[in-house]
Amino acid sequence: MTPQMPSPIDLENTESLVSQWEFLVPRSDGFLEDGLQGYIQAVRSLKWHEAPMPSLFIILPHYSTQESKPNYDDLLLFWMCEHMDDRAIAPHLDFHPEVYIKRPTEFLDRYGNHVLWSLQIFQQYRVHKLHETVTSKGFTNGNLGIDYDQTIAFLQKRLSISQERIESSIDMMAQHIQERSSAGSTVKQFWEGKNLSRFAAEDLVHLQSFLHLPGMNEARAAEGLSNLRRSVDADGNVHWVCSAHFRKIYPFSIFGQTYLRNIEGPLAIYNANKGQLVVKPSSGVKAREIYGIMQSSPGFVSELCLHIGWKITAEDIAFMYNAVVDSNLSSLSLTGPGDSLASAIRSECILKMLACPRIQSFWLENAGGFLENIVPRVVTGRFFGLRSLRFTLHTTGRATIQDQFWTQILWIVACSPNLKALDISWDEMEKTISVSEILQELSRLPFQSLAIRLKSLKQAESIQSPKIS
Repeated sequence: MTPQMPSPIDLENTESLVSQWEFLVPRSDGFLEDGLQGYIQAVRSLKWHEAPMPSLFIILPHYSTQESKPNYDDLLLFWMCEHMDDRAIAPHLDFHPEVYIKRPTEFLDRYGNHVLWSLQIFQQYRVHKLHETVTSKGFTNGNLGIDYDQTIAFLQKRLSISQERIESSIDMMAQHIQERSSAGSTVKQFWEGKNLSRFAAEDLVHLQSFLHLPGMNEARAAEGLSNLRRSVDADGNVHWVCSAHFRKIYPFSIFGQTYLRNIEGPLAIYNANKGQLVVKPSSGVKAREIYGIMQSSPGFVSELCLHIGWKITAEDIAFMYNAVVDSNLSSLSLTGPGDSLASAIRSECILKMLACPRIQSFWLENAGGFLENIVPRVVTGRFFGLRSLRFTLHTTGRATIQDQFWTQILWIVACSPNLKALDISWDEMEKTISVSEILQELSRLPFQSLAIRLKSLKQAESIQSPKIS
């Protein structure tokens, strides 16, 4: 049954608000506040492979007029900034056009728990704000002037309804989700039974199928339909933050962003929201110019896709290594002719890049020259930060060394204790391996879960194994 709209909240009468709050969520023993902190930490501890798009948002019902009742079959999504300083998260929205939810019933079945926790952030913050107190957990509004009041004002503008209706909508949406999920349990039983939401990458990819922004095509939808920007903290956690917090995190990035936008064209593509740079330098000198920009504000470029189309030298590789370390990259992709890295010195330098604790994702095209020249050493956990590893191999006519490649790949995997995804594309895979033997070898490694994808380039077929545990 659709809950009835409560009477407007009297903002001058905090007792009325607290009474409604206690109806929704009991506050006596503090378990909700602890739960909120745990939820926020769960969302904010997602690694590179787990956060391809923002994961913190609220849902509100759409109103056709100022006086109409909320329509729970017509829902709107608003992204939240995921920034947190040393003490607190400041609940505020990314200023963007509202995003419509397709298949709202299915959406709430899948993401209702996650939405409920997000709505409670605002409710908890409102109670503390009205009482003019800040708890030991640190629900403060930061110092950027982007806070709860500004969020409410933004929603008023987007939805064309009053502040009282906005705050009632937050309460009623939380109550609606709670009532459709609790199946008659008490409020306290409901909350104590809720597990903390933690999105996996596949959850976020699936989330995109529910999103619709009128006038935008599917390609824009795949970008997450927000203005948030990806940032990566010192522990490798990914946060999607608003422009104001992005400038706070990377205060000198404006110069680098301006430069990268100016060189955009056939040889360079810069995605500011993702912090992604795809570049094809014509020489080592041009590559060093790019490295210098990345190093000027470490972190604002978190993903580098570099095409090595020139005759790379050992000195070029050394500059590349320094850039990877100094610019705080999280994802590195190297494409180009395979013989460019076919030496022991170059291969060893690539291994040093993989050993950089901030590198979480690595893809190497034409990896045969690299694998042929690496010297495996017994170093447990050498590639500790690595979560995703991808190799593309073209080895036609090189049968004498094909067995060696799997030995090298298995050694790298064994030295990557936190690896979550392994992707191998090989033109002669069907001639060189027994899939069951490879899976058996990998199953002996102490992974909690590893997703494996093996693809034959020649046959254009994929062998996708279930996650091994």
